[in-house]
Amino acid sequence: MVCLERPSLRRQGKIEKGKIIAPVTHWRSASRWRHTRFLKKFQLCFIVAVVVPLLSGVKTDVHYRGIELLDLNSLFTSGIGGAIFIVGFLPSNILADHKEAE
Repeated sequence: MVCLERPSLRRQGKIEKGKIIAPVTHWRSASRWRHTRFLKKFQLCFIVAVVVPLLSGVKTDVHYRGIELLDLNSLFTSGIGGAIFIVGFLPSNILADHKEAE
């Protein structure tokens, strides 16, 4: 019988070091646990990988049918670029404040 200890619970202070959390009787169970961790870790990437092609397909269909609501001009594209810049800039400041608070 193989026993796994979850380091994330130990870091959170929920268990002491050396305490056994999940006894695993078969190697497939341990593999399933690692597989679940992998899926949770990259969940956002999988969602984006599905959503972006769908939205691209909708945009292409709307363009070919000629039912676009907004024309692409320099003001519109600069607004999108500014929004992306700000959304990328905010988390870096929040992360710096979070590190400083610790």
